[in-house]
Amino acid sequence: MLRPGGQLHFVEHGVAPEENVRRWQARLNRLQQRWVGGCNLDRDIPELLRLGGMVVSHLECYYGQGEPKALAAMYEGAAGRPRAFGSHTG
Repeated sequence: MLRPGGQLHFVEHGVAPEENVRRWQARLNRLQQRWVGGCNLDRDIPELLRLGGMVVSHLECYYGQGEPKALAAMYEGAAGRPRAFGSHTG
């Protein structure tokens, strides 16, 4: 829950920007979910935020260091609710 005008700051792994890496993510996702308690490698983080009613105001996508690309696609940014949804009356 965010207060009106609040921002959600996030760092999350998600779907890779490269098709060949996405194919590996799809192959490894079931094992990843078992190894890491339900984590998904291939979630579209910006789309999930939009579906949740958020507006992404800042977004960076990169590969974390020291891991295979299929495990290291990262999204970092900020999102908030549109003013129309975030206003409170009464």
